[in-house]
Amino acid sequence: MSSEAPPISDSTLDALSGIPTQTLVDALWVRNYPQPYIHGARPLVPGMRCAGRVVTLRFIPHRPDLAADKPKGADSAEYVAFELCGPRDVLVASSVGAWESVGGDIKFLRLSQREVGGLVTDGSVRDSQALKVYGFPVFSFSTTAKQGPAVMQPWGVNEPIACGGVLVRPGDAVVGDDDGVVVVP
Repeated sequence: MSSEAPPISDSTLDALSGIPTQTLVDALWVRNYPQPYIHGARPLVPGMRCAGRVVTLRFIPHRPDLAADKPKGADSAEYVAFELCGPRDVLVASSVGAWESVGGDIKFLRLSQREVGGLVTDGSVRDSQALKVYGFPVFSFSTTAKQGPAVMQPWGVNEPIACGGVLVRPGDAVVGDDDGVVVVP
C-alpha cells in the first residue's frame, strides 16, 4: 500500500475474514504475490481467526549501548504501536528470533483494553494463559517463559518490516486462521 492509497475498508476486512488463508495464498500467487504467508505464526488457541489492518512493530537485537538511545516509558516503540491499534487493527511484530518473547500479560493488557483485532509475530509470547483470557487472537511461533529485553528491544513503529519471511507494510490487511497468517497487500 503506498502512502497515497486509501485505507482498507471495513467491508473489505469483513469479506477477507471469511476467506480461508490457503485460498488467499492461492489468489495472491495468481496476482504475482508469491510469498504472503508469515512462516511460524500459529494460533495460540485452535479456532482463532482474525482479519485487520496492520500496525507494525520492529524489534532489533539488544546491545548495552542501545539502552541509552531507546525511548523510555510511553515513548518506547511498543507502547507507541499499542496506542495506534484499535478494534480493526492487528499488531504485527517482527522478532529477532522464533524463541524470543515479544511480550506477555502486562504489555498486552493494553492491547486488550484497546480491543485490538489481533497480534501476529514470528517470535514467541509469554503468559499464554493470560493472553487466552484477554480474548483477542494471538498468532505466534510459540510460547515461552523467557524475557525479551535481554535479547531484543522494540525499535520501529509503523514502517515496513520482515515478519516470518514476508514483507509487511502498515495498512496491509492480515488474515489468520488455524492454517496460519497471510498478508494481503
